[in-house]
Amino acid sequence: GVQLGEDFLQSGLLSVIDVEADECNSGRFVRIVGDDSWDAPGVSKESFRYYAHNGNMAELPLLHFQPFEDATSLGISLKENVTFTQCSWCCRVFPTGMLECEICLEAGSASYYCDERCQSAAWKIHKVTAHAHQST
Repeated sequence: GVQLGEDFLQSGLLSVIDVEADECNSGRFVRIVGDDSWDAPGVSKESFRYYAHNGNMAELPLLHFQPFEDATSLGISLKENVTFTQCSWCCRVFPTGMLECEICLEAGSASYYCDERCQSAAWKIHKVTAHAHQST
């Protein structure tokens, strides 16, 4: 399974999660959309539906896991002064691993992409807007 973060859930047009309300198999389901949730009487299975901005939709089963089932406490540590960079195409945010436009970097500006797909998708617009300004 894959654990999805909040940045992924917010990157889509809409994310809908149907989950069983308790662990007793009562058959009562709750629908979660953004920060809202409500009883979902017509739902009979747990699922996650992700609606992308381009009209595509993916439906995935929910997998439950308890990685800290026997733990009595959980500590989380965060690094201080971490810089997050936003993808110039899809607007997702990452602390490391971004691709940079070498032409923009040499010119003293910055355009970052989370992967080759975003960089390729942005290229037609990027070469006209960013690179045209640099040549003037």
